[in-house]
Amino acid sequence: MSHFADIKEHLHKSKRTFWELFLLSFIALFLELAIIRWLSSEIRIFAYFKNLPLMAAFLGFGIGFWLHEKSDRLLLWFPRLLLFLVILIAYASRIGITHVVFIDPRQYFLLGIGFGDHAVQSIPSLLKTIEAYSNSSLTIIFDSVSHFILTLGTERAHSFVRQALELTVSNKITAVFLINSGAHDKKTVSMFESLFDLELALESGARVPEIRRGVAPQAY
Repeated sequence: MSHFADIKEHLHKSKRTFWELFLLSFIALFLELAIIRWLSSEIRIFAYFKNLPLMAAFLGFGIGFWLHEKSDRLLLWFPRLLLFLVILIAYASRIGITHVVFIDPRQYFLLGIGFGDHAVQSIPSLLKTIEAYSNSSLTIIFDSVSHFILTLGTERAHSFVRQALELTVSNKITAVFLINSGAHDKKTVSMFESLFDLELALESGARVPEIRRGVAPQAY
């Protein structure tokens, strides 16, 4: 009789262990997915590098299993570290890490501002990227300013070009801003021309651009 009681108790413990393991696994995976989704929406760089928090989560799972003997002590740190992470993500915009960028050694980049509301929201990220490379030797081609004007409006596009010029004033940087003068009135074109020291005009059918201003530029 005692033997059957032991088996029954063992099965009861096994069933309880199964449900505990299932619940813990579900909570861990749910928390992992929630953090990855939330992190990528608040700190935009992780929208492109989603594998980094995923690998960090699996690394944390592995370390947790490895240190299971110290689980009682380590469990006290879990809510504290989780609270720190939640505060970091929730206040990302206030502490200025929403548009943080990673320095990448690649030589060529294709950056854009999109359309509609996304265009306005992406400007800070684009300026942050330019600022991150402000001490590097590189050539930046803005193709085209006309798109900025039509998408952002004249005033915002003018402000963006002016800020971009301020960030690229360096002997190491060559900045080229392209504009389709035929797409805008003379007043708008003149407003942007006044920002530059050197203007190269390529007429329809011409192969060589005409230099319209002869002052040596920092950026053109």
